[in-house]
Amino acid sequence: RLVKDWSLYNFTALARYTDDFSSADNDATLQKYPEVILTGFRRPLFGTPLQIGFSAGYDHYYRQEGQKGHLWEMNPTLYLPVNLGPYVQVTPQAGFRGSVWERSDSVPDGDDKYGNREVFQLGATLSTEINGVFAVGGGTVEKIRHGIKPELTYTYIPDPSQDHTPDFLEMQQGQHGLTYALTNTLLARVKGKDGKVSYREMLRFKLAQTYDIREARREMTSPARDNRPFGDVDLELDLAPLPYFSLSARNRYNVNSGDWIKNNYDLTLSDNRGDSASAGYRYTRDTLEEINLSLKAVLTSSLDATYLLRRNQLDRRTVESTYGLRYRKQCWNVELNVSDREDDRTVMAVFSLYGIGKGGAW
Repeated sequence: RLVKDWSLYNFTALARYTDDFSSADNDATLQKYPEVILTGFRRPLFGTPLQIGFSAGYDHYYRQEGQKGHLWEMNPTLYLPVNLGPYVQVTPQAGFRGSVWERSDSVPDGDDKYGNREVFQLGATLSTEINGVFAVGGGTVEKIRHGIKPELTYTYIPDPSQDHTPDFLEMQQGQHGLTYALTNTLLARVKGKDGKVSYREMLRFKLAQTYDIREARREMTSPARDNRPFGDVDLELDLAPLPYFSLSARNRYNVNSGDWIKNNYDLTLSDNRGDSASAGYRYTRDTLEEINLSLKAVLTSSLDATYLLRRNQLDRRTVESTYGLRYRKQCWNVELNVSDREDDRTVMAVFSLYGIGKGGAW
């Protein structure tokens, strides 16, 4: 993986290889290398009220058996933020994703060796934010700002034409819906012993849900299949009441079945030396239940030791156990990791130059 950041752009290039242990051979496993992505962050367009953001990418898909080839994509989006008085902002947006592909395998008669797909997107976001500042007094926290931000987003993506596309091109589904979101934040103004002032987000809690307009308008063909336009409720929680303690949660609730679809939790403890311990829980209904443990110990000013444990609770087995060392200098670092998994052992060395990226060898 190679990553380069600028003030308005991000460049990422990576290569990865997948070995499917469930198959007798790996000839039909789809590989993606290289993968190149250029992202342009949202900024004003030529001094006008319009703003623009984009992403562009190239992917090479390869396997010995099956469809393979090249994929180029471009996704620009225009925004027009408009203030409706001092408290409300509406932001219409229009986007376009163009995909061009070329197959490099033996193309049978009737299939296309070259092709393209266009996907258009229209939408708008209506939002406001209410803030209140409260003096705390005593201790290091001087003031706390409580923010409430409601949002309503409209999205429309017509069904694109996707006939005769290769199987390495991800299918795009049309959308027509309204998404509401409500975000609560607590931002603390902290004064250190040296008198310097800093800010820490102590709490962020977001609730969001989508209303599917297409599903609401769908004609019922069977009494047993009623309309269910309300999607899952997504809950996000980030809690950091103390400098060296944090808790995050990502949950998804199905309002139609009354079940929790996903429950993900991460708890992290750290100290002023840089030592840290993290425990994570991952749950996806009928698919995944996993416990993760991550430890980092600062041995010297330049040397860290790390440990990662991933355990599958459904099968009561250890998925991964990784030991690592990282040596850090002012402008570079090198990492050595040894990973034990069920089917193999991996030794990986990663050399990083700050501001340029990473190179890895197995």
